[in-house]
Amino acid sequence: MPENKRQHYVPQAYLRLFSRANDNRIGVYAIDRGKLIPNASIRGQACRDYFYGKDGRTERAFSSIEGHAARIFAKAVRDRQLPITGTLSLVSPQSACHQSRSAVSAGRVYRCSA
Repeated sequence: MPENKRQHYVPQAYLRLFSRANDNRIGVYAIDRGKLIPNASIRGQACRDYFYGKDGRTERAFSSIEGHAARIFAKAVRDRQLPITGTLSLVSPQSACHQSRSAVSAGRVYRCSA
């Protein structure tokens, strides 16, 4: 598969927070089919091929931001404590741009093939 072809509009790091430890699967409810999928691959959820375009620039930019935010969220979940004030400044811009980049905001909802 070409580099950055499968582009997630919900970061995989967020989805992993809802999985069991060391598992890349989550429970998903497919609204359009009215079906619960208890062990869906995270890799195939909330993504679309070239969602941000084929040049990969936007995807790489989001990946960089998400990497920082993922560490903060993982620590908050692990420690069961919200981060100190200074780290929120790293998470807030990422959260704000995440909402605008979702498939629903863009008027399209897709699922990648796993």
